[in-house]
Amino acid sequence: MKADELVLFHPVQGDADETSLVGTVVHFVETLLQLEPFSIHVRTVPIIDQVIQLHFNKPPFRVIQHYLSAHTLSICLEQDHWASTGDKLCSFHGQKGVLRLMKTLPLLDERIQPARLVGESL
Repeated sequence: MKADELVLFHPVQGDADETSLVGTVVHFVETLLQLEPFSIHVRTVPIIDQVIQLHFNKPPFRVIQHYLSAHTLSICLEQDHWASTGDKLCSFHGQKGVLRLMKTLPLLDERIQPARLVGESL
């Protein structure tokens, strides 16, 4: 984002359930505001010459914090994701794996039904 004078960012307040609107950038000078999105998941929608809306293509999310300097607008988003079959997982120690559904569990009595198995031998 490049601007000569005063620029304000108005984030979406509260939880953004299924909307993609992150917030609105308002430029209070007659010169044109130039936006260069850093992520491919962010798109800009110009409303008028000095007002631009930012949209995130992967709802639901929440705006955690934002920082506006002379040349940069940084926005921190939080996004929830429910794990499903095929998701890649990683521990803090670098152990990697893929989530899968198993019909029969190896080396377990049929009365024991664990919710999750974690290990390298599976």
